Amino acid sequence: YMEIETIQADDYYQYILIPDENNRTGIYVYDPAGNPYPDSLSDSFGDSAFQSEAEGILLDSCSSFGEGFIVVSDQIIQPINEFEFFDREMWTHLGTMKISSVNRTDGISTFPYATSEYPNGLFAAVDDDDRTVLVSWEKIFNEIEINGGLPVELSSFTAQVLDGDVMLSWITKTEVDNYGFCIERSVVRDIWEKLGFVEGHGNSNSPKNYFFTDKRPIGGCIFKYRLKQIDTDGRFEYSDIVEVEITPEEYALYQNYPNPFNSFTLIKYSLPHAVRIELTIFNTIGEVIRREIKENQTAGNHEFKLDFYDLSSGIYYYRLNAGNFVETKKMMLLK
Repeated sequence: YMEIETIQADDYYQYILIPDENNRTGIYVYDPAGNPYPDSLSDSFGDSAFQSEAEGILLDSCSSFGEGFIVVSDQIIQPINEFEFFDREMWTHLGTMKISSVNRTDGISTFPYATSEYPNGLFAAVDDDDRTVLVSWEKIFNEIEINGGLPVELSSFTAQVLDGDVMLSWITKTEVDNYGFCIERSVVRDIWEKLGFVEGHGNSNSPKNYFFTDKRPIGGCIFKYRLKQIDTDGRFEYSDIVEVEITPEEYALYQNYPNPFNSFTLIKYSLPHAVRIELTIFNTIGEVIRREIKENQTAGNHEFKLDFYDLSSGIYYYRLNAGNFVETKKMMLLK
């Protein structure tokens, strides 16, 4: 060692950190008994990240990034100080934050209290001229390019319509402990439903591409989508919402599926405008068996589940009345 001014112990991961200020040497790691970790004094990290002397060091348990950060002040002799951020568990270099209003920083600290203005607390730095600067962790997340909610940086999330299907695609720049993504959709009054799950890549420092197809969404014209990114420890964060519009060009009644069917079948239809509809079921001699729907519905693609548990096998007909549109189709019940 040439010069040591500070030391930091991590109770959670059971190691001691000592920055050596000699010509960007780096940070040495020891176990609780004082033995070099993992096997010799030459085992240090961060040396390639520093431009000058490693000075102040702190551990921050910010809940927005795993178990938090190791933060080290870099005593650059110029009007801009740099602060290097490392993963608290893996010791990998995550990024650099620059502050122009402090010079040759000596002490750094953090205030973890949460308020509506600073939900993740504040970071503090003091320089040789006794100037103190407070920085919100949100600003730090933006500057060192770490997602403020979870350690997965989403660089894009888009949706496009192709032949009635909605194609979702998204790209991550980096991933840390990424379990995966739940895809959610909302059609009415921001009520969200889960559509599926796409597994994440876990840990990655390179861009990763993801895709999901929502086949023929029903229930309206405006469809909203969001991603629920889930960490391996169960924590999660929602993405921004993307929106698409699918409006049928004409009225249509589709063949039920499955057909033939045993008790249950689906009837789909399209409405280019909001309209009052009637869906009626007939037997082979034209008698009305049921009136399943009689209500106003919005424009869009719709679906109705038909239950014939109480009827006997045979041929039946279903008719859709929507404004001036009328169409009838045949279906077969086999029990």
